[in-house]
Amino acid sequence: MKFRITAVLTTIPLLLALSACDTSHAESSPTERPKILRYAFSPGVEEPQAQTLRLENLKKYLADRLHVDVELYKTSAGYGTVIEAMRAHKVDVGTLGPFGYLIASEKAGAEVLTVTGEPDTGKGGYRGVIAVPQSSPIKTIDELLAHSKELTFSFVDPDSTSGFLVQRAYFQSKGLDPDKDFKKTMFSMNHIASAMTLVAGKVDAAAMMENMPKQLADRGLAKPSDFRILWTSPHLPSSPIVVRRDLPEGFKREIQQALVDIPKQEPELWNMWPRINRTPTAVLIPGNDAMFDELRAMARDIKNLSLLEQ
Repeated sequence: MKFRITAVLTTIPLLLALSACDTSHAESSPTERPKILRYAFSPGVEEPQAQTLRLENLKKYLADRLHVDVELYKTSAGYGTVIEAMRAHKVDVGTLGPFGYLIASEKAGAEVLTVTGEPDTGKGGYRGVIAVPQSSPIKTIDELLAHSKELTFSFVDPDSTSGFLVQRAYFQSKGLDPDKDFKKTMFSMNHIASAMTLVAGKVDAAAMMENMPKQLADRGLAKPSDFRILWTSPHLPSSPIVVRRDLPEGFKREIQQALVDIPKQEPELWNMWPRINRTPTAVLIPGNDAMFDELRAMARDIKNLSLLEQ
C-alpha cells in the first residue's frame, strides 16, 4: 500500500478562518496587484511570546514596504495546513520546510522566494538524525537496523524533511521498510514532541533535526546527554519562504526584495528571527527551485511514497 500524505482534514480550521476574507482576492487577475497579502506559517520551537512580537513586527514591516494590508495566520497542524490553504488560494505566502516546499510546488503552485544562507556562499542547511535514549542498549545504527522488529520508532511529521524524509530514505537504502520492519511507527507531529517522547521512554528510537537536543537544553526540557545520536543525514537545503506562482511577477519580486532586506534594514526584526537552523552570519537570500533538485530526486526515489509526480 502506498504511503500518502493528505492535508485536507487538518486544514479545515485555517480554511474556515480564511473564508471570511475578501474572496475577490483569490479570483483577481494575474496582472492585478493584490490589496491584501496573506502569510501563513507553522509555529516553530521558539517561545510563544517571542513569536508573537516577531510576527507583529513582520506584519508592520511588510505592510510598510509593500503598501498593502498584511494578514498573518498560524497553524499548529503542520506544513500540510499551509500547503492546502495555498492550493485553495486562501494563502499567498508561506514558510515551509524543504520537503513541504516540494509538495507545495507540485500540488499548490508554489515557488521559492528566499532561503536562509551564508552571504558569501549563498549556502545554508541543516541535518536530520536518528536517536535513541542514552540509556538504550542500542549503541549503533547497525544494531538498530538489526533489531528493528523489536523496536518502536517515532517520525516527526509526514511533511518534515529532517524528521521523516531523510530517515525514510536512509532506511530504504539499507533495505528496511519502516512500515513493516519496526514493531510500531508513529508520528509525533513536531520535533520537540519527537524528542520528548524519546526521552520519556515512550518509543525506542526517533527522528528529529540535528540541533533538537541543544534546543531542548536551552529551554530546560532535557540535556544533550539524554540522547545518543546513531545516524546523521547529509546537509539539507534551508527552509524556504514561498509564494503562489500565479501572483503578479512584479509583486512577487517586491515581496522577495522586502524579505531579503530584513537583516540589513530591520536588524531588530532579524534578531527575532527563528535561530533554529541558521548560523550567526546567515541572512535571507533569493532562492530558486534548483536548490531543491537533489532533495526532489531523493523523494522520488523512495518506494511507496506517493507524493511527487514523475
